[in-house]
Amino acid sequence: MSEAKKLTSEEKEIFQQVVELGNKLNAMVGKTHEIKRSCHKLENENQYLQDYVGNLMSTDILSKK
Repeated sequence: MSEAKKLTSEEKEIFQQVVELGNKLNAMVGKTHEIKRSCHKLENENQYLQDYVGNLMSTDILSKK
Protein backbone atom coordinates (compact mmCIF):
# COMPACT_ATOMS: atom_id res chain seq x y z
CA MET A 1 0.00 0.00 0.00
CA SER A 2 2.89 2.42 0.64
CA GLU A 3 4.48 1.76 -2.76
CA ALA A 4 5.08 4.88 -4.84
CA LYS A 5 2.86 5.13 -7.87
CA LYS A 6 4.76 5.06 -11.13
CA LEU A 7 4.16 8.15 -13.21
CA THR A 8 2.77 7.78 -16.69
CA SER A 9 4.57 9.47 -19.55
CA GLU A 10 1.82 12.12 -19.65
CA GLU A 11 2.24 12.83 -15.93
CA LYS A 12 6.01 13.04 -16.36
CA GLU A 13 5.56 15.51 -19.22
CA ILE A 14 3.16 17.64 -17.17
CA PHE A 15 5.53 17.56 -14.19
CA GLN A 16 8.43 18.64 -16.43
CA GLN A 17 6.34 21.51 -17.80
CA VAL A 18 5.47 22.62 -14.27
CA VAL A 19 9.15 22.60 -13.31
CA GLU A 20 10.09 24.57 -16.45
CA LEU A 21 7.34 27.12 -15.84
CA GLY A 22 8.46 27.49 -12.22
CA ASN A 23 12.02 28.14 -13.37
CA LYS A 24 10.81 30.72 -15.90
CA LEU A 25 8.71 32.41 -13.23
CA ASN A 26 11.69 32.59 -10.87
CA ALA A 27 13.80 34.10 -13.65
CA MET A 28 11.12 36.70 -14.40
CA VAL A 29 10.80 37.63 -10.72
CA GLY A 30 14.57 38.03 -10.50
CA LYS A 31 14.62 40.19 -13.61
CA THR A 32 11.77 42.30 -12.23
CA HIS A 33 13.71 42.96 -9.01
CA GLU A 34 16.79 43.86 -11.05
CA ILE A 35 14.79 46.30 -13.20
CA LYS A 36 13.16 47.85 -10.11
CA ARG A 37 16.59 48.47 -8.57
CA SER A 38 17.81 50.01 -11.81
CA CYS A 39 14.71 52.19 -12.07
CA HIS A 40 15.09 53.36 -8.47
CA LYS A 41 18.74 54.24 -9.12
CA LEU A 42 17.80 56.23 -12.24
CA GLU A 43 15.03 58.05 -10.37
CA ASN A 44 17.54 59.09 -7.70
CA GLU A 45 20.01 60.24 -10.35
CA ASN A 46 17.27 62.22 -12.12
CA GLN A 47 16.28 63.91 -8.87
CA TYR A 48 19.90 64.80 -8.19
CA LEU A 49 20.28 66.30 -11.67
CA GLN A 50 17.02 68.22 -11.36
CA ASP A 51 18.15 69.67 -8.03
CA TYR A 52 21.57 70.50 -9.49
CA VAL A 53 20.13 72.24 -12.55
CA GLY A 54 17.58 74.03 -10.39
CA ASN A 55 20.35 75.32 -8.13
CA LEU A 56 22.39 76.46 -11.13
CA MET A 57 19.40 78.28 -12.57
CA SER A 58 18.57 80.03 -9.29
CA THR A 59 22.23 81.00 -8.83
CA ASP A 60 22.36 82.35 -12.41
CA ILE A 61 19.13 84.33 -11.91
CA LEU A 62 20.40 85.79 -8.65
CA SER A 63 23.76 86.79 -10.15
CA LYS A 64 22.06 88.71 -12.99
CA LYS A 65 20.15 90.99 -10.57
